[in-house]
Amino acid sequence: MKLLIGIIFLFLTSCSEKVTEQSLIHLNGYWEIKQVSFPDGQDKDYKINPIVDYIHYEGMQGYRKKVKPRMDGTFTVTDDSETFNVRKANDIFWIHYENDLSSWEEQIIELSNNELTLSNKEGLIYFYKRYNPNKPH
Repeated sequence: MKLLIGIIFLFLTSCSEKVTEQSLIHLNGYWEIKQVSFPDGQDKDYKINPIVDYIHYEGMQGYRKKVKPRMDGTFTVTDDSETFNVRKANDIFWIHYENDLSSWEEQIIELSNNELTLSNKEGLIYFYKRYNPNKPH
């Protein structure tokens, strides 16, 4: 199983542009989850997303908030919000979250204007696309 996860990481990192400190600005904005890959090789596709993530990033820190798109193009904002710091270790960027109950990290595997791929230490890989309210989801 660890071999499969290693192969997936190698594939993802070799096929995508390297994440740089300059590209971290692309974290800003609205992101819609499109797929989660599990360590056992299973994938879960998301066709309809009633909630999207809003990420605000500035100066190696920021916050991530759940928002609900409305028909008029505005958003209903939830109370869920997580602050984070971004750190770099061995040319890999990590988003570190911490609250009163726990702390966790996600590796930024791919980041562009339209794509975001994150992975956690449990081997889950999250694939996001830039949220566009004008396109069908």
